[in-house]
Amino acid sequence: MIRRSLVGIFRETLHSPERVFDDFEILRLTGEALRANGVEVDLARPERIASSIERWAEPPPEVVFLMCEQERILTRLSEWEVLGTVLVNSTQSIRNTYRHRMIPLLSAGGVPFPKSELVRTSGPLERTQFRSSFLETKPLWVKRGDVHNTQQGDVLMACSFESVSEQLRALRSRGVSQAVLQEHVEGDLIKLYGIGQSAETWFRWFYHRDQNLMRYGFSEEALREVFFGAAKILGLEIFGGDAVVGRDGSIHVIDINAWPSFALFRGEASEAIARHILSKVLDPVRSA
Repeated sequence: MIRRSLVGIFRETLHSPERVFDDFEILRLTGEALRANGVEVDLARPERIASSIERWAEPPPEVVFLMCEQERILTRLSEWEVLGTVLVNSTQSIRNTYRHRMIPLLSAGGVPFPKSELVRTSGPLERTQFRSSFLETKPLWVKRGDVHNTQQGDVLMACSFESVSEQLRALRSRGVSQAVLQEHVEGDLIKLYGIGQSAETWFRWFYHRDQNLMRYGFSEEALREVFFGAAKILGLEIFGGDAVVGRDGSIHVIDINAWPSFALFRGEASEAIARHILSKVLDPVRSA
């Protein structure tokens, strides 16, 4: 039996570039789906939770489902985890989506991932594996090395050594100390959504807009297995991501993030998320 209220925490506005409404709606609808099952739900802004945990007089919530990502808030929520609160997603799994953690974890786990290198934005670019000779034949992506896209300039393609240097300087000027240089993989770009920690659970995909779509053939079962395998390595339960399917049907995971907006599937996704959250409380052995 659920004895205490469940708390849902919205994503920081800064981390929802052009997605503020979509991010707000998926959490709100999840809360409604939980309430329809007789559960008391309190939805809160991350700033409110960060400032109230120390003053929380009652026992902490039994379950917290969260979209927030900033370290200062995750540190506060970790205090509830120590006291037994179940977090969906866990603070550790959210931290694992920071690129400087995600890339070595996925690489060590054998996930097909583009060649990537973590660099200091103030470091000597000439010493990286991506030198001028590489950029003469293939472009690469310059991405901030911690959280996902927060504003224009966090993820940009570069086609020259000078462009990479310029983008690193721009990130450094904003206080971003690390960046990822990532090989560009040619193919069809796919958006992925998943709920649960088994490839047999809720899964949807679609082609990104605004691309020269080739519709290369691939195995949807392989796509599902690769995606859920990557999410499991990171410890995620509610997640989204991007993948590229190549001419030969090969699949490369590009990015994974914790709790996306599920914009095209908001209604069914919120119901599936609510069922997953309830399973963590009502049947924790089966949901583990």
